Amino acid sequence: MILIGIGGNLSSRFGSPQQGLPCALEMLCAQAATLSACSPWYGARAVPVSDQPDFVNAVASIETDLPPG
Repeated sequence: MILIGIGGNLSSRFGSPQQGLPCALEMLCAQAATLSACSPWYGARAVPVSDQPDFVNAVASIETDLPPG
């Protein structure tokens, strides 16, 4: 089991963070991993306080046969 923290606050070619981050997990799992579980997505303000957009974050559990590094 591998736990991955995933998050972002800027849009990409995949759309908003709410759209792009699930795509990132799908792409990772399509390559060499199986998604075991994913926490709910949650919002968090930037620290220190700034004019940046809020972050979207989650933790995912994956399984893979790939070696470290």
